[in-house]
Amino acid sequence: MKILITGANGLLGQKLVNLLTLNTKNQIIATGKGVQRIPLGDYSYLDVDLTKKDEVDQLISRIKPDSIIHCAAMTQVDICETNREACWETNVAATDHLLKAAQPINAYFQ
Repeated sequence: MKILITGANGLLGQKLVNLLTLNTKNQIIATGKGVQRIPLGDYSYLDVDLTKKDEVDQLISRIKPDSIIHCAAMTQVDICETNREACWETNVAATDHLLKAAQPINAYFQ
């Protein structure tokens, strides 16, 4: 199964990448914003800005994952309060971009 994990540089994303790579039947593609911060392993890593619809569309159409596990989020409450637009783009718009890109290929979205 081809699994795309967003937010792979975060705590949840890192744990999922490590756990899911234990099953060698899975092909894991991890994404994050910026430089890869997770240990090297049996997976691919791509730097993707999920707030940019074109990047998301290109990513999903190129990879064609069977499943998308969406862990990317802006989680610091104080920063979200002071940067509401960035919070909305990261937590809402990026999720919408992923959902819309997943529909044509029937990718399972989690």
